[in-house]
Amino acid sequence: MKISSLIAAAAILSSPATARDPSPTEMFIDFVVLAPIVSKCGTATIVPGGALKYANSHGINFEVVGEAAGNAVLSIVDRPYDKTKLIPAVTAYVKQSSDFVASEYMKLGAKGFCDRYGKILVGAGIMK
Repeated sequence: MKISSLIAAAAILSSPATARDPSPTEMFIDFVVLAPIVSKCGTATIVPGGALKYANSHGINFEVVGEAAGNAVLSIVDRPYDKTKLIPAVTAYVKQSSDFVASEYMKLGAKGFCDRYGKILVGAGIMK
């Protein structure tokens, strides 16, 4: 699995799980959920190494959390994944984030979603 193709970073204004400010790790997991969708918008592409730079600057273990989140996404969309890389708390948060992203997509429509989250990801330096 190419984890770099699954991960992008952005400053999401509210956590999908709660109304509080998300932690850097929660935001990182949100990025894993957002990246594949936003990358298909046709308005931005993933910056190589951007997610790793974000993770390193926030003290997040990119390999552990990134692989756990990426494999959780794969499990949710019924694709082959490595069960040994899953972390239950990360998987649960990925599910919550996925539900939030799906509701945002339905609420905003494709263009609105791509505009909103594409700008956030570009602003974070993860997509260009």
